[in-house]
Amino acid sequence: MSPDPKALLGRYRQLAPSASFYDNGGNFLDTANAYQDGQSEVWVGEWIASRKNRDDLVLATKYTSPYKAHCKDTIQANYTGNGSKSMALSLEDSLRKLQTTYIDLFYVHWWDYTTSIPEMMQSLNHLVVSGNVPALGLLLTDEEIETIESAYDFDHGFPHSFLSGTLFDRSKPRGAYGPGDVWLTKSSGPFDWVENSKPIRPSLS
Repeated sequence: MSPDPKALLGRYRQLAPSASFYDNGGNFLDTANAYQDGQSEVWVGEWIASRKNRDDLVLATKYTSPYKAHCKDTIQANYTGNGSKSMALSLEDSLRKLQTTYIDLFYVHWWDYTTSIPEMMQSLNHLVVSGNVPALGLLLTDEEIETIESAYDFDHGFPHSFLSGTLFDRSKPRGAYGPGDVWLTKSSGPFDWVENSKPIRPSLS
């Protein structure tokens, strides 16, 4: 039997209209272009629009996966992978489905082993410069990130923290997954978080 969670947000429950994640101070929403054949972003967008709370949230989504695989009559080549066109189309569709003008955190979901490093990095940087995406994330292993860092010449005006910044503590052992672990973080390391932090509760006014 697992121990009682230290905070209400740690209590497992079914996602429902009465779910109190936001009311208890939760404001980070993570989705992806391909989750539930694209419906996940639609649901999140409808939830945000109905509450008019977009700027209170940190909204993250991802690209790379073939997010139109369920559309059998669609040529798939431009809707998958890390290439410039896939990135642009995916972000455009994500903005539309999420009913927003910007994504707080835009992830490369996985390494496609096809797109060149300069193409991917230049295209990601363009998103930041354009204002659509303030921050970027790479859901890659340490080895894949090191490959990018070693293969790509950074004499392109990118800030040093473009790749080296991290929200993970890589100094701690990773080990196997256990109760309370966040999915898919073992390859990156555990979150670098503040002990006994307090949630910022939304205003009810």
